[in-house]
Amino acid sequence: DGHVRTSQSLLAPTSLEMVKLSKMNKSQKVLLAYAALYAVYSLFWLGEMVGLQDAGLKFFGKRAGKIQVSAATWGGVGGLTLALDHVFAALKCSKDVAQRTVLVTLLGCFFRLGAFASQGSQKWGGALVHSEFVAGGVITIGMILAAMECLRGGLTSGKHPIFGCKGLTHGNLILLWAMMFFYVVSFIFTDFIGDNYVCGKTSCRISEPRAYDQMAWTISMWVSVMVQIPMMLSVATKAEQQKFALQRLLSIVFSIYVMHSEKDISVPSKYLENLVAMGVMFVLCLTAGLGDKIMKPKKAKRAAAANNTAVGRRKRQ
Repeated sequence: DGHVRTSQSLLAPTSLEMVKLSKMNKSQKVLLAYAALYAVYSLFWLGEMVGLQDAGLKFFGKRAGKIQVSAATWGGVGGLTLALDHVFAALKCSKDVAQRTVLVTLLGCFFRLGAFASQGSQKWGGALVHSEFVAGGVITIGMILAAMECLRGGLTSGKHPIFGCKGLTHGNLILLWAMMFFYVVSFIFTDFIGDNYVCGKTSCRISEPRAYDQMAWTISMWVSVMVQIPMMLSVATKAEQQKFALQRLLSIVFSIYVMHSEKDISVPSKYLENLVAMGVMFVLCLTAGLGDKIMKPKKAKRAAAANNTAVGRRKRQ
């Protein structure tokens, strides 16, 4: 009997999860599939850091230099951030948040289709290994079709992500969004690699041209990471926003670790600048996640002070 009860207790969580999965809508189920894909490709981009094949060899057919490895690693960090975001949206948030997260992924997929089109397969003189070009293209198109099916019923209206601001949590997430928006813009409209990395006597474009090819994929991850924030500000509840801010701390801590590991190939002034920026993001997420615990004592003190003032006035009268 004891063995039977033990077996039942081990099986109970699995049964519970199956029931929970059956109650999910299309968007929530699709998000879990997206999360798995993001996680797998992130590990491929992290490459030798996690004991896998060099990302340059896998996707571009040539071993990556230090700068290309860095660009691929940051693509992995962004992809893992999205994987966590998607699991969080599917399991811990409302159906509106889940549906909006599908929309965020749809945006990233179209971004990646542009990268496929511009870089092409090595079979016809392009940059990408042909098997990866075909596999990635098929997966991306499949993700787009799944997203279109999830969004077929339309979206519910949400509040304005900025003008709907109420409280510390919302305000700090707006600041986090602004900082990430600045980074994404600098990825796209400046020579971010040349400005931030030490490439020797020649320019980075000459010494490591494949690093710029990799950046297209890395940017596609971080665009979605950034866009997820205003989406949460638009339709998520305050409690969901706080949990989202706390789980984003994992991404920031990993980013700081990666940044520190690349100190020897980074321009010193930029390394310090980016490290400070990550520190600010960490504080923003931490205080956003703990918004109620920070604000409640202050509100209690103000209420007590106002009450004492009122009592003093009545006594004088």
